[in-house]
Amino acid sequence: MAVRRSTEVVAGSRRALRGACRTTAADDAALISIVHTVPIGADESCHNSSGLVELKDRYDVVNIKLDKCGGLTAALQMQRMALAQGYEIMVGCMVDTSWAMAPAMLLTTGARVVDLDGPLLLAADRRPGLEYRGTVIAPPRAELWGRIRSPATADTRAASPSRETLSDAPGGGALR
Repeated sequence: MAVRRSTEVVAGSRRALRGACRTTAADDAALISIVHTVPIGADESCHNSSGLVELKDRYDVVNIKLDKCGGLTAALQMQRMALAQGYEIMVGCMVDTSWAMAPAMLLTTGARVVDLDGPLLLAADRRPGLEYRGTVIAPPRAELWGRIRSPATADTRAASPSRETLSDAPGGGALR
């Protein structure tokens, strides 16, 4: 008997579920009466934490996408609230570069499913990007965020600001 990779099984399951359940977000109530052994995940039905309570009797897993829920802070809040209400977590993404995937990596600990393959679907990702090794995503390297400046080439005023510089800076002391 041949053993299929887990990604092939998941892809096949997705196709089967999409074919069997052609519901829209407006039809979520139909899920209440479906007896199921495979967890049902809220994808397009739940974009932020405001709908979690209402959808609890319909879904078992919440797909958190930073692009749809409002960014990293909103995603972390949604994750905390979903876990507190007994949901399992899936961390998903839109098709985008490694810059969009790297912050979502913070949500992956304890997630049932991680689907951060957006950069793999692009003709070319930014360089340097995330490193994908089979089904594993390596933690983002510092270079992902941009050019790393050595202290010798950094502006000396920004490297060691005075108290006056900090207090006069826009945004209550935050440096740019």
